[in-house]
Amino acid sequence: QLLNSPMNFFKSIDPSADMVMMLVPDNITSVQYGNLKSVCDLRRGIVSQVVKKRNVELKNRNVLSNIALKINAKAGGINFCASISQSLKSLINKTIPYMVMGADVTHPLSGSMDETGASLASVVSSLDPDACRYTNQAIVNSRGRDVIDSMDAIIKISLSRYEQQNKQLPKRILMFRDGLSEGQFLEARAIELTDMQKGCAAYKKGYKPLLTFICVQKRHHTRFYPTVDPSKEFDCHPGLVVDDPRICEPDSYYLLSHKRIKGTAKAAHYKIIHDDSHFTTQQLVEFSFILCHNYSRCSQSVSLPTPTYYAHLCAFRSHFHRNFQEKVPVLVEAKKRMKCQALSNEEYLSAKKKYFEVLKECITPHQQLTNSMYFV
Repeated sequence: QLLNSPMNFFKSIDPSADMVMMLVPDNITSVQYGNLKSVCDLRRGIVSQVVKKRNVELKNRNVLSNIALKINAKAGGINFCASISQSLKSLINKTIPYMVMGADVTHPLSGSMDETGASLASVVSSLDPDACRYTNQAIVNSRGRDVIDSMDAIIKISLSRYEQQNKQLPKRILMFRDGLSEGQFLEARAIELTDMQKGCAAYKKGYKPLLTFICVQKRHHTRFYPTVDPSKEFDCHPGLVVDDPRICEPDSYYLLSHKRIKGTAKAAHYKIIHDDSHFTTQQLVEFSFILCHNYSRCSQSVSLPTPTYYAHLCAFRSHFHRNFQEKVPVLVEAKKRMKCQALSNEEYLSAKKKYFEVLKECITPHQQLTNSMYFV
C-alpha cells in the first residue's frame, strides 16, 4: 500500500507527527522512492527517512550509524561542527555574523529533446552561526543553462530566513558555487554576483554586506601524488593545499579535503572571482576545509564544502519532485500552452515564463519544511 498508493497511506498518519520512517522492500525502484519523498516534501510537509529492509536485518553498525546521522540532522540536530581556527576568529565569529551559501544546477538527460525539460537549480544558505544548518530554495532555469538568472530574488529570501532565525542580518556572505566551467566564471560574476549585490541593496536600505564568491570544481584533470616514497604512501593526506603560482592561476588553489575510498583522491579546485572581505588565501583555505567537516551524512571530511554538497542533493531531489508533479493539471496546461506551434515569438516567451513559474511552484517544498534539512 505504501509504494502503490503513498497518498492514501499518508492520510492515515497522525497530522501532528514530525517525522515518518518507512521500512521498504529491497527492490524499491527510483520512481517509487521519488514518489514517497515527494509526497512527504510537497503534500504533507513532513521530514522522512526511507530504510531498506536488508539494511535493518544485516545489523551493520556503519550502515545503522549513517541512518542515525540522517535522522538526527532531519530532526533538527547538529551532527558535526568544526571549530573556527585562530586565524579566522578575527574575521569570522559570532560577533561578526556571516552566511554561507551553495549553488548547483542539474540538467535533463542529454537524449531528451523536450523543450520544456528545464534545468533545475538549488541554492542553500546557512541559518546558524556555525554554518551547520541550511535552508533550500528550488529554482527553474532555462534548459542547459548553468548560470542562475534570479539570484537577486533568491538572496532576498535567504536573508529573510536568516534574519528570522538570528534577529540580525549577516555582515559577510560567502558563496561556494558548483557546476561552472572555467569559461563561465566571468558570466557568473557579471550575472549572479551582480544580482546578489542588487538583491542585498533591495532587501533593506543601506544594507551592503561584504560578498565573497568562490567557484568550486571537481571536473579537472589535475592529480597530486606524494614525492616521498610513493610505494608506501600512494595518495596524499586530507588537508593538502596547493597554491603555488607555478601551478595555480592567481586567486585560486587546490584543496584535498577527503580520504579516498579507492583510486586516486581528486583535490577540488577553488577559484576566487570576487572578495569584498579581502581574505587571505590561507584564511579561505582554512574556512573551506572547515566546511568540508560539517557534512551531516558522513563522519569524515568530504571532498567539497558542505553547502555545495547540499545544493547538489537538493537539485537532484527537485527532479523527483518534477516527475511526481508532471500530471498536475495546472502544470500540464502550462506545458501544453508552451508547446503550441501557433505561438508568435513574444507569445512563446510569455508561455515559457508562465510554465517556469508554475513548475517552480510545483517543485517548491511545503512551507513547513522551510527551515528543515529534509534533503539530507
